[in-house]
Order: sequence, then structure tokens, then C-alpha cells
Amino acid sequence: MALALKEHFQKLTVITNSIQNALLLADCPGFTIILTGGVFNKEEFTLTDDSTPLLDRLHVDIFFMSATGVDPVIGCTDQGLGEARFQQQMLQNASRTIVLADSSKFGHASLVKICPIGEVNLIITDSGVPEDMIHTFRESGNQLVVTA
Repeated sequence: MALALKEHFQKLTVITNSIQNALLLADCPGFTIILTGGVFNKEEFTLTDDSTPLLDRLHVDIFFMSATGVDPVIGCTDQGLGEARFQQQMLQNASRTIVLADSSKFGHASLVKICPIGEVNLIITDSGVPEDMIHTFRESGNQLVVTA
């Protein structure tokens, strides 16, 4: 996602808890990068915390959210409590939420619930999602984009 933003935008404000994404975007002169702060997760190179006061003061036009599980009944889930809390705060502050999840995440649920599928505006995935799963999501009224 960070590479796509870098390629398609000259000026942008990016709010992230990902140190890797911040470093990828650091050389873009027209980009403002806001790191959320928090406790450093060494496995994912993210910053998480159960109480990030900065996020309470921000409005986000589009929140691009990742998830380790995307299930039509259970919703979007993640492995870690801190990461899920960050995502929930961003979701509340966003005008639109777009989930970016590869096909291996579909039909699976992880430990921590982020949100029901109905709170997501769009889901983007790859062509590995089974047709019956695509049909289930679309029949439920969810916008699903499958890329090649």
C-alpha cells in the first residue's frame, strides 16, 4: 500500500502505526507522516497501545485496514489486542474504510474482533478467493474488488 501511495500521490498526509511504511514514505517531500506512538511490536514493526490519545483528535478520509481474518459472519479480526485497538480507533475516525486482505485471510477468524463486515465500505483482495466466498460477500451487500 505504501508503495502505491508513493507512486500515485505528490502530496498526502499518512497516519500509520507501521514503522516500515513510515520509512518507505520518508523520502517523499510532499508527504506528511504521522506515527501514532505506542509500544513497539518487534514482530510486525508497528506501534500499538490500548490508549492512543492522538487518534482521538484526528479525522481520516480513508482508512486502509489490514486484517488477519475476514469472515462474512464474524467480521474482520486480528491477532493482537493492541493492533486491533488501533484499527478500531482509526475505523471510528474515518469517513471510509477499505480492507486490504489477500485471499488466504477469507473465511478465517483470528483471536480479536476488529469490526463487523457491515462497517467496512470496500474490501480489496486477490483472485485466490473461492467463488462461493465472493458470492457470499456480494450477496450480503458488501463491495468486494478482486484484482488479478
